[in-house]
Amino acid sequence: MTDPNPIDDTGDDYSRFEARLVARDQDATRVVTADIGETTARQLVTELIDNGVVTPVPGKRVF
Repeated sequence: MTDPNPIDDTGDDYSRFEARLVARDQDATRVVTADIGETTARQLVTELIDNGVVTPVPGKRVF
């Protein structure tokens, strides 16, 4: 067998492409948070409790 033609070698291209895909996937899975005020936070928690998304633990009130 002969050595592969360096012009046709796409191994480095593939590695760079795969690295970009991994980086993009990591960006997509990161959680983005925003600073919200105390009033808004309380309203959100109250809505979650009222809608049954979360269940409050008796005696464990945080705010």
